[in-house]
Amino acid sequence: MTWLLIKIGLFLGLWYEVSVELGLGHGTAFAVTLMLCGAGLMVLRLPGQLLATLGPQAIAWVGPGVIWFGMAWWLMPDAVGTYPGLTLVAGALLALAGAGLHYTVSRYPAWFARRKDMLRASIVPVACVLLSLVHAFTTSFLTFPVIALLTGMPLRFGWRFIAPVAPHKFDARMGDSETFRRDGFSRDS
Repeated sequence: MTWLLIKIGLFLGLWYEVSVELGLGHGTAFAVTLMLCGAGLMVLRLPGQLLATLGPQAIAWVGPGVIWFGMAWWLMPDAVGTYPGLTLVAGALLALAGAGLHYTVSRYPAWFARRKDMLRASIVPVACVLLSLVHAFTTSFLTFPVIALLTGMPLRFGWRFIAPVAPHKFDARMGDSETFRRDGFSRDS
């Protein structure tokens, strides 16, 4: 009952504001208020219904992208407002880099296992380079955690985008001629 009273109160308040601010008659203001409420509900429900129709996989893809774009807009409003396409392309490139990194790590695990110490040691120099870049932009809000967040979210999204590839999938050694003869796959008798 409380929610119904709140909805009626909001509708009456909106109706009053439309009639006073726009200087419309009461009947016209009522019709405009109904159209505004209907359009607002449609704008809120339509994307949700579309994503529900596409399924949970679409929500898993669209959700992080919308969250990242909203955070980028909140943390870097000038960059997103001036160059929205460039911001989206940068996010897409970071996601592709994450997918490529996941593919590489899962394809060549032995190479990364031998160089694990070297890769861990490179974290500090990379962090120092990022910190020096942050100090170059002293007038902006781009601090180290913000840069890590805005680059880490697309990288993680790209990492999760593709399934890991088993290293043996690419192995060309499937057997020798004796095994093929024994199993009946060889034309040689």
